[in-house]
Amino acid sequence: MTVHWDGSKLVALEQDLAGVSGRVAPAVAKAIKDGGEAIAKRAKELAPRRSGKLRRSINSTFVAGGGGSEATAEIGPTAFYGRFVEHGTSRMSPRPYLAPAADAESEAITEAIAKAAAEAFFG
Repeated sequence: MTVHWDGSKLVALEQDLAGVSGRVAPAVAKAIKDGGEAIAKRAKELAPRRSGKLRRSINSTFVAGGGGSEATAEIGPTAFYGRFVEHGTSRMSPRPYLAPAADAESEAITEAIAKAAAEAFFG
């Protein structure tokens, strides 16, 4: 029995995958950015309203790095007391708005990321 390995096929596969990465990363990054914005929008709808300051302070910040291989959406309020509303205190019951928003949007975001990657990969 003879086993032969042709390393050129591995090099060709590596080159193909490098090209795919260049197409997939921007598509997935856009899906993450859009997902962060969707969570922020839903959180604004769910946030308790007293003065409206908490709702107005909720936003999504998108950060891409690593040459397009990393993407992060950070969602939350800038109002200091936002975390106390979400999690409660010893004197106040929690009134979650951010976690339910993320839960409500997570499936759609996962599907958008999968679709973006598939379209970039398969064309």
